[in-house]
Amino acid sequence: MPPGTAIIGRPPKGEASLTKDRVLAAALDILDTGGPKALSFRALAKRLDVTPMAIAHHVGTRHDLLTDLIARVYESVGDAPEDGTAEDRLRFLLIRYCRRVVEHPHVAQLIFADRSLFAGQVVKLTEAIRDNVAALAHGAGEADILVDLIIDYTHGFAISAAAGSGDDAPTIDDFRRGLDWILARIL
Repeated sequence: MPPGTAIIGRPPKGEASLTKDRVLAAALDILDTGGPKALSFRALAKRLDVTPMAIAHHVGTRHDLLTDLIARVYESVGDAPEDGTAEDRLRFLLIRYCRRVVEHPHVAQLIFADRSLFAGQVVKLTEAIRDNVAALAHGAGEADILVDLIIDYTHGFAISAAAGSGDDAPTIDDFRRGLDWILARIL
């Protein structure tokens, strides 16, 4: 089939069929390379050589698509090992989350822009961070302040690291050193 020709109905035998997984993979690639404004049903349809209606059939609305992308990117990010100390679990969660934001900064940007996308694994991660900070803090009021401080540090670092390039770009080791510095002073 010539490029740019949309598939209407069933795809011819031997061609890959459209699946939700293929749509999400293409959507994440468009988002990663072009940002939120580049991601549209038309752009996805063009990339996958189908109609925008075929995209909608597999993923629903744009909000549904974004919700599924966020779930995909942050899958298991809020799961910490049961063993170790609260501080160990907190470091594990924050480093894992920082890596995901660095890999897919536009996904975090979507959540910042639309709080209704703050759900699923992102909520689970926030609760796990809050639980582990509460186990280390000296009171509930202090825990809330510390959670905000640590999450803001993580977001700021990850977004700046994602924007950096070359030898001067911040690394996860830089994040870890900064996190250790913060934790040593607040816990």
